[in-house]
Amino acid sequence: MVSKSGTLTYEAAGPVAKVRSRCFTAVGIGGDPIIGTTTKEALEMFANDPKQKRVVMIEK
Repeated sequence: MVSKSGTLTYEAAGPVAKVRSRCFTAVGIGGDPIIGTTTKEALEMFANDPKQKRVVMIEK
């Protein structure tokens, strides 16, 4: 999950975590970004992972 909003990240990740038994990764690029990481870089990280099945992009 990649979101341009920190608030939307945890609001969306919470319900997903409750119904999924496997781990997933949520990246919030908004108010508290990972320093030096762009949305494009975060999406490329998931795209380059051969085990990745889905990516959710949340944009406000």
